[in-house]
Amino acid sequence: MIQTEKASFLNTPLTYVKKQQKEFIYIESKWFEVVEVDGLAIEWDEVFQTYTVLFGFKRQKKETGQLKDIFSALHGAQLQFNGQDGLFDVNLPLLEIDDIEEDTPLIGVITSMYRFLFRLLMQLEKNESKNGSTS
Repeated sequence: MIQTEKASFLNTPLTYVKKQQKEFIYIESKWFEVVEVDGLAIEWDEVFQTYTVLFGFKRQKKETGQLKDIFSALHGAQLQFNGQDGLFDVNLPLLEIDDIEEDTPLIGVITSMYRFLFRLLMQLEKNESKNGSTS
């Protein structure tokens, strides 16, 4: 079932997805274009017993090595280039991201993820300018 929630739902703590394991939360925003993602799916991963965020990251395949290096600092992060979509499928454990705890409201989770992605893009640009390449 798909349903749209009111803005007040964003005050709900992250634990919601653990308590409602058959549900996940998908968030879209025009601001995600800035950080080159298509949206965020937040869920509880029953297998690994952790909160995860999944998203498509709009970066070029040639950045695989750099992205793997950056994501290696996040225990349990998964990254795979999807040739059909032309983007990376990313799965990150949320508690590995700065400022995210189990009781963090969803708006705080989204804000922390946005900050993480913005910093990630800055790091990729910095690496790009060091290597003298242009996009």
